[in-house]
Order: sequence, then C-alpha cells, then structure tokens
Amino acid sequence: MTNWINGGGFYLVQATEPYDADKLKREMDELEAGIQTAERYWAERKAMTA
Repeated sequence: MTNWINGGGFYLVQATEPYDADKLKREMDELEAGIQTAERYWAERKAMTA
C-alpha cells in the first residue's frame, strides 16, 4: 500500500522500489519523444484545417 508522508503543506509518496536515475532518465526521454511526436501531429492537423 502507498505510504503518504506529510511534507509540511504537500504530501510525498514513498518509493516502492529503489531509485534508478538512469532508468528514470530513459523513461523521461521516451515520454518527451512521445510528447514531441504528438505535438507535431497536432500541428500538422491544424495546418491542414487552416
């Protein structure tokens, strides 16, 4: 179960697995690539309807 920690005005969620900075960076890079692909797609769609 998730362990919520009161952080003085905000809440923190305790990690359920060890922190791996390299894995997190890879996942964030993949997410950013997906976001950029979606932005290009919608820009192209907007240009087609303009």
